[in-house]
Amino acid sequence: MPRKTEKLTIRIDPVVKEALRQAAEHDNRSVANMIEVLIRDHCRKAGVEIEGVLSMAEQSAARKVRR
Repeated sequence: MPRKTEKLTIRIDPVVKEALRQAAEHDNRSVANMIEVLIRDHCRKAGVEIEGVLSMAEQSAARKVRR
């Protein structure tokens, strides 16, 4: 995985931020990682490709090859 080099500063409703924090804690993730997971999931569902990230079909095929 490439090194993270970008910084993102956003304004967010405090109630939404707290919900994000709780969701991240529930999944044993940092808030930053939770945001990245949510963005990746949304992009996958919306059909937006992220360079260097395998599609679900490619991930499935890769797992089958490793077995």
